[in-house]
Amino acid sequence: SNAIKKGGLAILVAECKGGLGSDAIQQYIEDRLTLDQLKNPTKYIGGMEDLLFLSEIQKNFQIGLVSILPEFYAKKLNMISLPGIKYSMDYILKTQGARQKVSVVLDGARLFLR
Repeated sequence: SNAIKKGGLAILVAECKGGLGSDAIQQYIEDRLTLDQLKNPTKYIGGMEDLLFLSEIQKNFQIGLVSILPEFYAKKLNMISLPGIKYSMDYILKTQGARQKVSVVLDGARLFLR
């Protein structure tokens, strides 16, 4: 089954105490890498696949982020910055409706994009 319906919302919970996690995401935040360069790269930069995956899934649904990262980073990555889990649940109910089903995926690295 599909975990998230088209137009739905996925919320990532990430501590991020080590920073952004990849050179590609860092370069994208700093405007040194564009999505066009990502789709037709001249060389590999660590984490390009993560950034490409993120840009592809955002075509089908919104992404929220609960993290200690500054809000600027979430906005630059076209994510909704959320201050905590409780606030995230309230946001889901407010934007998606009171009858929404919420699923917790423990290992997001095992997601499959259809």
